[in-house]
Amino acid sequence: MCDGWEITTIEGISDIVPKRLAKYNGSQCGFCSPGQVMNMHALLEQNEGNVSMKQVEDAYDDVICRCTGYRPILDAMKSFAQDSPDLKKTTTVDIEELGKTYCHKTGKRCHGECHPRKGQQLQIVGSDAVWYRPDTFDELFKILADNSGKKTRMVFGNTGQGIYNQELDMAGFDVLVDIRGIQGLYSVNFDPTVVLGAGLSITQLIDIFTRTQSTPSFGYLANIKEMLMRVAGRSVRSMASWAGNLMLKHLHPEFQSDVYVSLEAANVKLIIANSAGSNTIPISQFLKTDMTNKVIVAMEVPAMTDDYIVRLYKVAQRAENSHSFVNAGVRMKVDTNNKFLVMEKPCIVFSGISKDFIHAVQTETYLAGKSLVDPSVIQGALTTLASEVNPDPNIDAVEPSVAYRKNVAIGYLYSYILDVVGDTAKGIYRSGSTPLIRPLSSGQQSYDTKPLEWPLTEPMIKLEAIDQTTGRADYINDIPIEQGTLYAAFVISTVGNAKLQSMDPSKALSMPGVLKFITAKDIPGQNNCFSSIASEIPSVPEE
Repeated sequence: MCDGWEITTIEGISDIVPKRLAKYNGSQCGFCSPGQVMNMHALLEQNEGNVSMKQVEDAYDDVICRCTGYRPILDAMKSFAQDSPDLKKTTTVDIEELGKTYCHKTGKRCHGECHPRKGQQLQIVGSDAVWYRPDTFDELFKILADNSGKKTRMVFGNTGQGIYNQELDMAGFDVLVDIRGIQGLYSVNFDPTVVLGAGLSITQLIDIFTRTQSTPSFGYLANIKEMLMRVAGRSVRSMASWAGNLMLKHLHPEFQSDVYVSLEAANVKLIIANSAGSNTIPISQFLKTDMTNKVIVAMEVPAMTDDYIVRLYKVAQRAENSHSFVNAGVRMKVDTNNKFLVMEKPCIVFSGISKDFIHAVQTETYLAGKSLVDPSVIQGALTTLASEVNPDPNIDAVEPSVAYRKNVAIGYLYSYILDVVGDTAKGIYRSGSTPLIRPLSSGQQSYDTKPLEWPLTEPMIKLEAIDQTTGRADYINDIPIEQGTLYAAFVISTVGNAKLQSMDPSKALSMPGVLKFITAKDIPGQNNCFSSIASEIPSVPEE
């Protein structure tokens, strides 16, 4: 399955980032430190060392630490940023060294490839399923044809299983087809039309949109990019393809897909292929298209004149790493020099209302040809939207109330109108369109020290820091399991506030491999976790 991959672990990189993290006291228990280091190494390598402090913060939206409070970690990583006030920035030599990998056995740089890909289809036959990895579309469609009638699933990043675990569990399929090896899914073309392959990850899509948004007729991509930045976390965005997200929406129309809403607002077209050939459809037709034995190949991203105004909206429990309660995309062609006239039927698309409600068709029809600075038009649009937005109370177990989602949807349209008309609106209303933007985080640590008395009170790197940040520190999971190792598990009472009258472990002891049932009576000495503390805390309950 890893054929052709190049996998770099912390043992294979230079010590530039580990030393920086250690110097800033960014490790405490050190368990997460290798992950923090590899995340920063990848960010610097991807951007050739040229990163901003915001990019660093954005890259750390899902690398978890429970000890340090993140401040020293972010301080260390931000010190590599080009806009960092810290003078200890990465030097040119550092950046050159970042891209080098090292052999942990010899300490020398690695050269060549450990396992060059042979460029051939793989097939792995398991006890319950067959795993294929085709290299071409022809191979893919032949696999699908040969396994007609079997329960088949095409797999890319497999991030959707985190949402619909039981339905997408790989154990439930007869045939699994890994399509990551099909090079035709990774096309990136800009001449004459922008065509982006279905195999591009959401992170790659963000990067392309970031570089393209300054191009004439593609400025609207800045808003699409910001919405995509709020999809899941960086690790999911880097693994998941945008097309896979659309297929999840196709399978579950109730899924609150930020990607689908964004691409609908962008009015993209999808190139879909099967064994008979390919055809191009507007994304608005996608959810009604039969995708049996078909695959999304790419999307066409249209150019738009400046009078098209595209905005995306999302409300969720958190800014990132959270599904939308309700999200929306709005695209209108507006004549800003003629009373903000809506020149054609707009696009107003939602997720999180119900599985069947995508476009606010009545509101779209109502707004065509009307002025957005006419109070009666605004009121009419909001009233029309309120009449057609009827949230499903059972769309999702964690969704907020019907009334809340309805008001949020109406608020999106009102915010859009205020945003478009800008200073034409009275000052008391303008804040309704102003997004809440979190500034860069910052923090300071101060402590008493007298440089004249150093080394007394001199700040020092803790002794184990380098071992932790370079991944050399050993933890329990790193210790090889010895033959005959025993495992223990707590037996939990089914009643919280009660005294146990008796315990009968006979059934458990009769099970193969169970050797002993331990109670407080088996503990020698005092049954106390902290014998030096006056208030005794028993190791195990006595009653």
